[in-house]
Amino acid sequence: MIWIGLALLILVLSSVRFVRRARQEANRQRVLTWPRAVAVLPEGEDRLGTAEANHLGETTFYKAELERSYVFYARGEKYSGKRLAPKLDLLNVDEAKVFLKGLSQCRKYEVYFNPDRPEENYLTIGKPILGYGKLWLFLVYGLLLPGVLLWFGTEGPDTQKLVVLFVVAVVVVLLLLVVYFLAQPVFDLGKLLLPVTSTDRVRNEGNTTTEDKLLNRLEDRPLRLTDPEKLLQKKNRSRDPL
Repeated sequence: MIWIGLALLILVLSSVRFVRRARQEANRQRVLTWPRAVAVLPEGEDRLGTAEANHLGETTFYKAELERSYVFYARGEKYSGKRLAPKLDLLNVDEAKVFLKGLSQCRKYEVYFNPDRPEENYLTIGKPILGYGKLWLFLVYGLLLPGVLLWFGTEGPDTQKLVVLFVVAVVVVLLLLVVYFLAQPVFDLGKLLLPVTSTDRVRNEGNTTTEDKLLNRLEDRPLRLTDPEKLLQKKNRSRDPL
């Protein structure tokens, strides 16, 4: 009976965790479809707000938002924002340092904004929340492990159960080691920034200049002169009912 209860507990916890992750990833995919606008950061040093600190007053986690807002225009109106990514609340000290270092490289970035409510906007789309690796972990811990525990709850030789339990424990330890070595120690959120470089500005200015030159040529082009007698003949023809 204890094996069945443990299996159901693991299944419920894994399901709740999976549903939460799936919703976060769905929201991230929704942000990917939003339009983008060029945002300008204020001059000066960029900082993140402190979220948690230890007993010595040293910051352990930072808020995933800027202390000073960036500004962008959408549909002819001015908007501002601070959030770094959707469903991202905290950054540890190392992640914050790496991100701020990348952010300082430029003062203009493309931001994602909700077309129905531009007040909801983000500086990046954030890292993938539900990748293939995590799907495999949910499959192992959420389905395979509860299935083995349920099998333990059935009648069978105790020796066979111990062997299977040992094999499962070895597999779990190996999976944890693989995940540990494959995991990156510090995630660089700055790699997801979309900077607007000087090259882009020069290209846009070049396109605008070309269009202006074309319009100026059309304006300077002289109109063809028409003989007044021909205009009078056309006018008389239009009045003739036949």
